[in-house]
Amino acid sequence: MTYKDCFVKQSISGVNRILIANEGSSTELMSNLLAFYAEPFKLAYLLVTPPEGFQPMKYEIEGLTTGEINQFLIQFRAFLEGDARHHIWVHSAVGGGTLICDEHDWVYAYGALDHVETFLSRQGFAQEIPEIPFPHLHNESSANDPIMKDLLGHFDWKAHPVSNLG
Repeated sequence: MTYKDCFVKQSISGVNRILIANEGSSTELMSNLLAFYAEPFKLAYLLVTPPEGFQPMKYEIEGLTTGEINQFLIQFRAFLEGDARHHIWVHSAVGGGTLICDEHDWVYAYGALDHVETFLSRQGFAQEIPEIPFPHLHNESSANDPIMKDLLGHFDWKAHPVSNLG
């Protein structure tokens, strides 16, 4: 989906975050925001709407560098941004900051909020509430199944079944 470049500061159950919508690449935005968080990182791929033969699952790997995260985001960019069956989480093991990209390609930033807000403002993002177009479609194409399988083979993920994703 394409959005206007904008963000809004939120507090959800006492936890502060910034919700970001982006005209461009959500994975490129995540790569840019990684600069405000410390290595090592935990990467989680949450398979929310699995294809036939798969179950909802959280795949995790720890100890990744910024370079490894960026290489992953670049290699799988078209799939991550063009298929809505998943969420991506990047968590800093030092300082606890987290970046999340959801099925709408919205990015949520937790931690380093002053740095993130300054970066977004300098990039020309407006401070306003993002809106999801209505109606809209979540693309979950079986044509992308081989790419998803490649992604799942990219790291030595630890898989954890989940039942409450959505």
